[in-house]
Amino acid sequence: MGRRPRPRPPLHRERVPRLRRIRPRAVDTRRTEIGDLLYRLKYRNDPSALEEIGVVAEKFIRSWRIKFDVIVPAPPTRTRRVQPLHQIADELSRRFNVPVVKAVSKRATGAAEL
Repeated sequence: MGRRPRPRPPLHRERVPRLRRIRPRAVDTRRTEIGDLLYRLKYRNDPSALEEIGVVAEKFIRSWRIKFDVIVPAPPTRTRRVQPLHQIADELSRRFNVPVVKAVSKRATGAAEL
């Protein structure tokens, strides 16, 4: 004699899970302090942000206790009338008394924007 299959429970409304509409969670859009400074420099053309970025970056770089002779910024991914990247490099150059060498002028073809 073979085994009998187990009977399935009846599908009642209470037992069938209802699909609920999934609402997106609130996304935290607050920026970090340095992120806000970069935003102000890039999109608001706020020159006071450059000075503050210089202060924060100088403190961070000096904490490494390393010596360097030159600053070589990475090529910007977007063409802008005023390049914030070069502004920051020039500010750090002034603070550390080292030259900026803008040796690389274009990014590699097909390189993704960061």
